[in-house]
Amino acid sequence: MTHYPEHILELYVLHAQEVETRREEIEAHISECFGCKSLVEEMSEFHADLKAEMQKPVEEQQSTALARTYSRVTPYYDDVYETPVAYLPPKGAIQKFQYFARQHPVFVGGSSFAFLAAIFMMFNLFPKSANTVIDQNPVFPRINWTEGTIEIYNKNDERIWKWVCERVGLSSEQLENRQKFLLQNLYIADINGDGRNEVITSLPLASHGVEGGISISNKIKVFTSKEQKLFPDIEISEKIHYKSSLDTAERNYNDRFNIGQIKALPVGTGEEINIFSSAGNVGRSPGMVTRINGSGIVVGQFWHFGNLFFIDTIDFDNDGKKELLFSGINDVEDDTGSFNQYGILLALDPEKIIGKKKSLCTPGFQDLPFSDAEKMYIKFPHSSMNRVLHRNNSPNNECAFSKNRGLQISMSSGPDNYAHDFQYYLTKELRVIEVKTNNTTNQVFAKLVDEGKLKGKIDRAYLEDLKNRVQYWDGEKWSNTWTMINHKERLAVSN
Repeated sequence: MTHYPEHILELYVLHAQEVETRREEIEAHISECFGCKSLVEEMSEFHADLKAEMQKPVEEQQSTALARTYSRVTPYYDDVYETPVAYLPPKGAIQKFQYFARQHPVFVGGSSFAFLAAIFMMFNLFPKSANTVIDQNPVFPRINWTEGTIEIYNKNDERIWKWVCERVGLSSEQLENRQKFLLQNLYIADINGDGRNEVITSLPLASHGVEGGISISNKIKVFTSKEQKLFPDIEISEKIHYKSSLDTAERNYNDRFNIGQIKALPVGTGEEINIFSSAGNVGRSPGMVTRINGSGIVVGQFWHFGNLFFIDTIDFDNDGKKELLFSGINDVEDDTGSFNQYGILLALDPEKIIGKKKSLCTPGFQDLPFSDAEKMYIKFPHSSMNRVLHRNNSPNNECAFSKNRGLQISMSSGPDNYAHDFQYYLTKELRVIEVKTNNTTNQVFAKLVDEGKLKGKIDRAYLEDLKNRVQYWDGEKWSNTWTMINHKERLAVSN
């Protein structure tokens, strides 16, 4: 699939005369291309914001724009397709002014605009007094790859804190993916409700968790300033015992966990901000989601045999409350020597992550009661390619989520010359409605046919079969029909 360049999509968004004759052609492409559609939506929102911001006081412009930029979800584009040119909206007020001027030459030529421009430049270009008090309220982070630091900025785009972080310098390849990984371990929110933001992170920062040159990434730290913390660090560390129906003896796991992601979300009727972290046992299967309240108390843990990766929050059942949405892996049957690991999608009720409890679908954690936090649990099938290659499938940890259109998630196998993936499309209610392939997957399938390992081709019937073999857990058994988890009978018997 060939994507349109950014400047063409932007001309389309701006209803420019240069692309008027191509509008139908572009619209047809956007209707089929999730990446370009997300990019167009991002551009449309940005230009609407910019137009509104130009009519606001300067300080309000900067605060609103920077805060919104940090909160946006980065669009995902499939690796097998040519990626559209990255759309990088200007962040600073002056950058936005210059950008607006370039894109609106007619408006810029007006005398009223010239007057506004003069006022704007006067307030933004003259140097500030050396005695100006810098706002110490953190709003967004940046990564300084040159210095190997994490930097925190206020609403006026002024750096207020800086920490050395050894993970910034661990790898210079694929900086965009590296940045996304690092920022998943850092979140900014007002935890204690005092009107000022805190910085929440598990990253190893110099003088805040690096001992003897060894990174400690299993502690959650909440900073009110560069050196002050809201409460003592919370260590995510737990020895765990597991025994599935396939095990002849109990398996013991060490207490070494790595925190993968951190989020801070309002919970309950009072909408108190709680911290949620996902963590996995180092190199092993046990994973957990931990809930921490604004006072630094661990409210609960949800245990799952297989790592979980946070996607977003979603009110998929339309009850007015948002659930935590995770992709992940179920490893319950994977130790039998066969390819029984499978990719999953999981929705949790954050209010019900209370106490230390286990998933209904991974019941082997010893001495733990079942959790009633699970609301939806989806199992993605193995394809014929998985079977002949003797490989599991798993989510590639990159999902495209739209609150209007639903979710796209890819199930991948690899990597090597046989690496491939299928894209699953779900409604907002988390019902799988379509499965798609791509050029790389089709080529791998054809290669397996040539080698005599498979027959046929990937056609509509093949993809429809994958869709129909998606399974939903009802609390007791798997079903090929969409269903939520019914806890009442299962929990009454099991607990």
